[in-house]
Amino acid sequence: MKGPDPEAPAAATPAPVKRGPRVPERYEYPREGEAFEDYAKRCPRAPIPLALLNAVFDQLLTCLKVMNEKNKGRNERLDVLEARLAALDARPELKYMGSHREDASYPANALVTRRGGLWLATEATDETPGDGPTPWKLIVKERGAES
Repeated sequence: MKGPDPEAPAAATPAPVKRGPRVPERYEYPREGEAFEDYAKRCPRAPIPLALLNAVFDQLLTCLKVMNEKNKGRNERLDVLEARLAALDARPELKYMGSHREDASYPANALVTRRGGLWLATEATDETPGDGPTPWKLIVKERGAES
């Protein structure tokens, strides 16, 4: 897309529109970053009476108090949920390690299968589940399988 031709004659500027005196809006708002005192000086006849400002402030304060009470209840419920989550996170994680291998070591809470049964390691071990007293606990036994 081409821009304006620099050699073309300049367009005529339209005559300014005559306007009447500026009619102020009903409410003048503070400018961005303007202090309230400066705003009050700039708009000495602000149409908002002090009693109205006090009423609005009281309503806001009441609303904040109600919200604070609701938040107290929510915070108590959140504390309970966070405690439950921490308890769940602290529980040992079970991990299925497949069929038991004689040459492998297993961490506590490892699950393995052997002779048709599912075994849980109650502590770290390299022993074979079902061979005498070991740190393995039989969790599920297939019908007819040896323990």
